[in-house]
Amino acid sequence: MMAAKKKKPAPKLKQDWSEPKPKKPEIPKELVDKFLEDKITLKDRKKVSQIKCTNLWSDRYRINVWLEEIQEEFFSSSYWIGYSYFLRYNDGKIVDKTIYPKPRKDRIF
Repeated sequence: MMAAKKKKPAPKLKQDWSEPKPKKPEIPKELVDKFLEDKITLKDRKKVSQIKCTNLWSDRYRINVWLEEIQEEFFSSSYWIGYSYFLRYNDGKIVDKTIYPKPRKDRIF
């Protein structure tokens, strides 16, 4: 017969008594709404599910606009990122730094 192995005691978690991490800077919601006002089409405004603004580093941000479409044949809605912008927020101003795709040239050959 084999002897039963003793279970090792769970390691004790260290408590971190250091100061809490500083809160990441945010862009005011009013400025984000004003920035997106002319970017999102009227048709898609009805589909907006969530607008998420994330601080990437220092004064650079990513804004993702999630859209929702309810389909009658399915049990759940479909969600996707319909609009995404990379921008800089400095001194109360938003500067769009998104690199937009170049228009494709139609070629015969």
